[in-house]
Amino acid sequence: MALPDIMPESQVDIFKFYENHAIHEAVLHKNRFMKLAGVFLAVDKQAAIDFAYQLCENYPTLLTPGGSQYRVWVDMRCPQEFGLKTVLPLSD
Repeated sequence: MALPDIMPESQVDIFKFYENHAIHEAVLHKNRFMKLAGVFLAVDKQAAIDFAYQLCENYPTLLTPGGSQYRVWVDMRCPQEFGLKTVLPLSD
């Protein structure tokens, strides 16, 4: 059984890239480019963990807790389009 990696968000360098007429966020983790798959509020920690476990069944996955949110990253080779599974409010 594969497990997602977990690393504090403060320890990853997030960058943006352009693909399919949109700007996306990504990180480089263990020499692997990973795209943002989902963002969850801290109160939805279990949903973030469940989502990360679901993705890591087929692709390397990273979970980054950071303050008020959890971000889930998946290997760039994952063909799934996420339409960004975001459960954050649109305004701060």
